[in-house]
Amino acid sequence: MMQDFNIDGFYNWDVVAAVYLVEPCLFQDNYVAVILNPENLIKGLLTDSPTEEPMGKRPVTINMPLIRNLKEFSNEVYSSWFSVK
Repeated sequence: MMQDFNIDGFYNWDVVAAVYLVEPCLFQDNYVAVILNPENLIKGLLTDSPTEEPMGKRPVTINMPLIRNLKEFSNEVYSSWFSVK
């Protein structure tokens, strides 16, 4: 998976998305322009918008929030998990 997505480490996207929905204050908005390419979307990839759009495709702006404080984020995740009965 790390080779497929060119990442170093493990990212639990589902947990990050859930925390964003429940505790949005832990995140900072980060709006980026992307090109929605069906081939990349099938693979779960988003493509940064190049300076010149391919074949007249227009970029769309999406919010890719950033975690404000990783320690606070992690504490929230683990305290929530440990409080489940």
